[in-house]
Amino acid sequence: MVARAIYPLLGVILKPCPLGRDFYYKKEREKFAEYSKESLVDQTISLFVLKDSPIKFDGNLSNLNQYRFGLVKFSYGKIFDEAVENKLITKIDYVSNMKNNMLKILRRRFDILPSDRWVALYYYSKIDPGGKNQIKELKPHIQSFPAYIGFSKANKLTSVRDKVDNILREMKKDGIYQKIIDSHISSWGIRLD
Repeated sequence: MVARAIYPLLGVILKPCPLGRDFYYKKEREKFAEYSKESLVDQTISLFVLKDSPIKFDGNLSNLNQYRFGLVKFSYGKIFDEAVENKLITKIDYVSNMKNNMLKILRRRFDILPSDRWVALYYYSKIDPGGKNQIKELKPHIQSFPAYIGFSKANKLTSVRDKVDNILREMKKDGIYQKIIDSHISSWGIRLD
């Protein structure tokens, strides 16, 4: 969404991953990619439950061990991943993709859906257009961390990366960045309390 606003300012026609893609910082990725200096978005990992669920979250994942979690096999950030690895969370139902995960929680096949906040809201909006608010987000969030745009080192895009950083910084400074985020999210037609 924000990248779509930046690329035309560079004279770039947006195609799938034309310059790079957003991802979390990992040292090993520096072998093949340069990260933008400016973060594209903060990824917030949250827990979602059905609206009528009595489940509460106090920030301690081990207190939720009695509940069933629906997961897609990818990283949910260091805190959650370590909780699974250390068996603080043991009742796990793995699915192949986020759409199926969202469908399964709505059908009460498990109790808790961990997800990046915006990813969960996006998939929920596609499954439940108009958002009947069947899910709620538990607080506090598990973790937040920045996601950056990655640029292929093989394509020698350092100067483009620097331009993207400048444009992104200006968009954040003058409020355009937040307006784009807000507009995009509101287009999904849902709101969580």
